[in-house]
Amino acid sequence: MNCRRIGVLSMSLLMLGSQTASATQKIVVSPAAQVEEGAELTFDSEGSVARKKVSADTNSETPSDAQSWYVAGRRLTDEGRYAEAVASLTEAAKMRPYSALYFNDLGYANSLLGDYEKAIVAYTSAIKLKPEYAIAYNNLGTTYLRLNDYRQAAASFKSALTIRPNYANASYNLGVAFYKDNQIEQAINQFQVTIKLKPDHVDAMNNLACAYLEQGNYGSAVELLRKAASQRPQSATFQRNLGQALHLAGSFDEAIEAFSAALRLKPDDVEVLNNIGVANNQLKKYKVAIQYYERALKLRPTYNEARFNLALAYLALRNRAGALEQYALLMKSDANLAKQLGEELFGSKVLQAKSK
Repeated sequence: MNCRRIGVLSMSLLMLGSQTASATQKIVVSPAAQVEEGAELTFDSEGSVARKKVSADTNSETPSDAQSWYVAGRRLTDEGRYAEAVASLTEAAKMRPYSALYFNDLGYANSLLGDYEKAIVAYTSAIKLKPEYAIAYNNLGTTYLRLNDYRQAAASFKSALTIRPNYANASYNLGVAFYKDNQIEQAINQFQVTIKLKPDHVDAMNNLACAYLEQGNYGSAVELLRKAASQRPQSATFQRNLGQALHLAGSFDEAIEAFSAALRLKPDDVEVLNNIGVANNQLKKYKVAIQYYERALKLRPTYNEARFNLALAYLALRNRAGALEQYALLMKSDANLAKQLGEELFGSKVLQAKSK
């Protein structure tokens, strides 16, 4: 989850020259902190036996029985051949319409294929056949999340947790549903529950930190993100979020270190380049800030927030010509930012920092 991504906190801060400016941030869910449907596609005893005892015709074009169709479907799912997997699992479910497992896995394949409505139908069938099927409830909830139906998603995760109170992934996903529904306090409580159930759940740590940032609890966010980043050092998202938290806490040098670590892992992240520029701007290192804004704009010429920041850095260096050049470009692409920059260039109104 970007404390953008609940993926990195996506911080597009537009700073006011050498003055102290207010800052806002935008929380967004990132893939690194997404729901865990795949992790919860587990097999009960029937499925385990089916995978171990692959019949002779499993790899043939036309399996002859439900188990063979099922195993073929699971193999195709593992290989990323989702349309074929759906076809095979559909045949298995037709031949064994009383198998909750088959319908659950058919729902999962449909979800991976992006056919969420059919996934919901399959998961619902699995639950009707096996009302205590916590995994199917969890997977149903993840599908509703992908459809942005957060209330239905939360209801499904709560059902899973009623059946299995210690179900860490369902608890985590419920926190995601709360977060995306802007129920921040409930999200915080649920991510805390998840970490108690699974102390090494680094995605829950990251998301809890993002929720703390929403409340302005920067110290707690920094502590959690340091721990998450140490346990998953190759996560650009965690390093980026840590930089965000440190920046908001006023630790600009440390923020630059964290953003730089994120940039090493993902060199083309234009928002991180912008953020390093913003942090240097706060330290009044305007020439350094300009270098990062220019790098961001080279990668994404339409990144208007970085262009705005670049203009303000030029103004801080009394380079009015440079600022006017950026103003002319913004006039063509973002009238709102151009108006604000124009007020700084031609009027007396003080600009505040803006976020994307």
